Amino acid sequence: HGSSSSEAFVLLKKGTKWYSEGVTGFVDARDVSAASILLMESDVVNQRFILCAANMTFRKFFDSFLAAIGNKPTRFRATRFLLGLGWRGEKLLAGLSGRVPRITKETAASALEKNFFKADKIERMTDFRYRNIDTSIKEIASFYKV
Repeated sequence: HGSSSSEAFVLLKKGTKWYSEGVTGFVDARDVSAASILLMESDVVNQRFILCAANMTFRKFFDSFLAAIGNKPTRFRATRFLLGLGWRGEKLLAGLSGRVPRITKETAASALEKNFFKADKIERMTDFRYRNIDTSIKEIASFYKV
């Protein structure tokens, strides 16, 4: 529905007290671009790669970004029950106002998933190295500081 990382950063800039216990992989977009170019110019063929600089909890990601822009860290855990209430309430409010919901049944469910990615294959097969994800978060946050 048009959701993107930049929309997430805009929402985080406003601050949040809530976090979920989900885990997912994070990678800098510049690494995706660099890996793509490296692979196109290499002799590597017929291979697939997962690109993931770090597996991280949403809480750690949120708190790292919030700290980098000078906002307070998260404090409250969004449980399955609370997320269920949240997406239903958001659906109702969005329907009444005519806007797109910021949280959906699907995003609420994914906020609790624990997905870990093993993404070192590209480093084993090429000389590619990921950027430090904490540095990436700080660099991205610098664009969102007031």
